[in-house]
Amino acid sequence: MLCAVSKKILLTATELHLSQFWVPHIENFINHGFSVDIICSNVSNKVDLLKHMLGDLPVRVDVVDLARSPFKLSNINGYKQMKKILADRKYDIIMTNEPVMGVVTRLAAKKYRKAGTKVLYTAHGFHFYKGAPKLNWLIFYPIEKWLSKYTDALVTINTEDFDRAKRKFKAKNTYYLPGIGIDISKFSKNAETRKQKRAELGLKDNEIMLFSVAELTKRKNLAVAIKAMSRIIGSNIKYFVRGEGELKEYLLGLIKQYNLGDKVFLLGYGKDIPQMCNAADIFIFPTLQEGLPVALMEAMANGLPVLCSNVRGNVDLIEDGKGGFTYDKYDFEGFAKGIDLLAKNAELRKTMAEYNIKKLEKFKLSNIQNKYVKIIYELFK
Repeated sequence: MLCAVSKKILLTATELHLSQFWVPHIENFINHGFSVDIICSNVSNKVDLLKHMLGDLPVRVDVVDLARSPFKLSNINGYKQMKKILADRKYDIIMTNEPVMGVVTRLAAKKYRKAGTKVLYTAHGFHFYKGAPKLNWLIFYPIEKWLSKYTDALVTINTEDFDRAKRKFKAKNTYYLPGIGIDISKFSKNAETRKQKRAELGLKDNEIMLFSVAELTKRKNLAVAIKAMSRIIGSNIKYFVRGEGELKEYLLGLIKQYNLGDKVFLLGYGKDIPQMCNAADIFIFPTLQEGLPVALMEAMANGLPVLCSNVRGNVDLIEDGKGGFTYDKYDFEGFAKGIDLLAKNAELRKTMAEYNIKKLEKFKLSNIQNKYVKIIYELFK
């Protein structure tokens, strides 16, 4: 171990984010001799779920009144609560995530950095990026640049963010990590699982299954995939979507408009993503914006070729022509051609699937866990 004494870590994020991504990291920190506390907001009523996932891990959890939106007045109260907690305790390192929590945590921690506390901020995809709305650049860019002065380690998870942060921001150290980590062991091809899930979905052996995991929101851009399906000739291609969201009725309207009721299926939320990936032949991901998409990594881990938009994050994962094909985010004609090409070429699907599995090795959870521990050690050299 590179540190002579155990370090006390404070980890801050929304309870949803923590439950989705950080529990394995918390366990790993504890296994390395660190102690861990959590401060979270409660944006999705998942605090009890988070505590359940933490199980018997010796982790203290505090909740503060912070919203996802930076414009909510409740954030002022959350900031005061954060300051009080920090005043009552001493942390060696404060690790924070997400825009609002990241702002509040770094502001509250300013004076403690002078006493030796280190602040690590993980940016899971800046709101300013190539093609982002001008308002995003006007609001979020100057805030993140200013707060980088109060950041000892800035971790970015895609190359576009890393390049910009390295050139423009003032963090003491800037790192690129390939994501937050994915447990590849949960995703592997299984012939029996594929057979069972396809039977459950009513798929015949000769039918090609397209699959997306995405919220039904403007950002996920599923209308492009549905429009692409309207260009497909033939009845052996079916498209399934796992996810919910405010655009459900709009997307159902598109399905009806293009007479795709027997080809496109919005299945809602489900806990069967590995099984769905097993059943699928092609993964579709036309999203408008990403940091580094976990859903796409899960599809790659399960050996699927991918058709996706050529936006930040996606292009860190999918090499055009090797692991799949990338298109302009509104190019539904391009997506349609890609679907047709892959649907007709089983050998190409297999080659791309194998490429994706191999590429995903560097995104493995164990690799990212080790990198975070190494960064912590480096901060105290």
